[in-house]
Amino acid sequence: AEMLNKLVQDYRFAMSQAGFKQACRKYQRASVKNLKGVMNYIRHLQERHSRLLVLRVDFSWADEHKAAVTADDARKHRQQFFRNMQKNPLFRHVLGTVWKLEYAPQRKFHYHMLFILNGNKAQQDGVIAHAFGEYWKHTITQGKGIYYNCNAHKARYKNCCLGKLERGDNSKDEGLLEALSYITKIDAFARLVLPGNARTFGRGEVRSLKNRKRTKRGR
Repeated sequence: AEMLNKLVQDYRFAMSQAGFKQACRKYQRASVKNLKGVMNYIRHLQERHSRLLVLRVDFSWADEHKAAVTADDARKHRQQFFRNMQKNPLFRHVLGTVWKLEYAPQRKFHYHMLFILNGNKAQQDGVIAHAFGEYWKHTITQGKGIYYNCNAHKARYKNCCLGKLERGDNSKDEGLLEALSYITKIDAFARLVLPGNARTFGRGEVRSLKNRKRTKRGR
């Protein structure tokens, strides 16, 4: 009991320090900035495509491998996945991505991934999400990775934004805001275990229509 009381006292003392409060405010500002950026990103894609297909796949590593996965390993696997997306026809309809790296004592490093596809060309979101997960498991991690296909379990979400997202249809706005608020919130555990200024969040870049035409013409 004395040890628990001491732990609670130390915890309260740490939370009352100026440095702790400053770090919390910094994470909160970053989360708000990330959310605004992602909302603008989604609006940008909706302006150019009347129908989007939203996928969420959580990427991680199997129990027998996760303890050995370092922050550098996690970063390299993510970067390799995104590099391969540029040339693999499996991802040809992907318009944008949003990702978040989290860390938990039991689950270790894991990613929450949103993939935004051209809904006029891609259908069967659960099937596509499964294919993306299998690519992570077998190609990127060489069998050491695992994944969770959220699109295969949409009924579990009260306000689900996964699947087709029609321009002008506001029925999924609440669910989309909830999903983006979660994925843009800074994970304090991950920040503590990551070295330096390593990233825990990212999204695709907004490319102007003018630049896209110029790139196509150059090719």
